[in-house]
Amino acid sequence: EGLVHIEAFAFAGCSNLKEINLPESLYRIDDNAFSGCESLEVADLPFGVTRMDRSVFNGCLKLKKAEIPPKVKVLDIAMYRDNKTITKVVIPKMMEEVRMDCFRSCENLMEVEFEGNVSVFGEGVFRGLPQGSVIKVRHQELFDKLSENSYYLNPENTTVKLM
Repeated sequence: EGLVHIEAFAFAGCSNLKEINLPESLYRIDDNAFSGCESLEVADLPFGVTRMDRSVFNGCLKLKKAEIPPKVKVLDIAMYRDNKTITKVVIPKMMEEVRMDCFRSCENLMEVEFEGNVSVFGEGVFRGLPQGSVIKVRHQELFDKLSENSYYLNPENTTVKLM
């Protein structure tokens, strides 16, 4: 209780850490806070988190879900890069920006769904997704931005669908 901020690298490399349950008071998680926690499977993030800096879960190979709190507006660089177990991600409606390599090389990420209209994407944000993966969008502008654009994804592996 009372924890509002997790400092950069606070738990980085804790290879035996399997689960984290964070208090509702938390609103900010700094760079690489849990990066390299190879055994981390569950990360329950509170509803009130508004900021997650770069590479927070980079190298968390066994993290089963990427549940993004609804008030987060930016998914920073390499947030979930190289994850081996996430299969689906829902990007909240308030999201404005998904930065470089955020989901790069998430080898089992088969479905990404956008609830809103993200305006800014970084290079390679969805590169390295598996063959047959699908990105579902609700806005024509977002569809046009992502469709067959090798700057953001591998069009030979990933299909973008307008819902």
